[in-house]
Amino acid sequence: MQAIDFIARLLSRLLLLIMAAAFAVILLCFALLGLVWILLKALITGRKPVFVTSFMQFRQASQQFRRGGWNSRQSDGDGFAPDGDVIEGQATEIRDDKALPHKEE
Repeated sequence: MQAIDFIARLLSRLLLLIMAAAFAVILLCFALLGLVWILLKALITGRKPVFVTSFMQFRQASQQFRRGGWNSRQSDGDGFAPDGDVIEGQATEIRDDKALPHKEE
């Protein structure tokens, strides 16, 4: 009896191991097919995939912070002033009555 139980447990564990390996291989194949699809679509349309452009934006932002932050950039027509220039503006309160709850005073 013990030998039959041992063999049954061994076979069930082996079967579960084979099923887990098959699931992992199938999941890997779907991920690979998805990547191929995204790359083919990028080649056909001529646009870079979203994950590439997002990564490039994060990389540019991290390089700017390594150089000393946003305030250290020199103005090249991008809305930032060079160091030493003071830009004045009138402060206005922006209120969206739909989004903000009204406080009773």
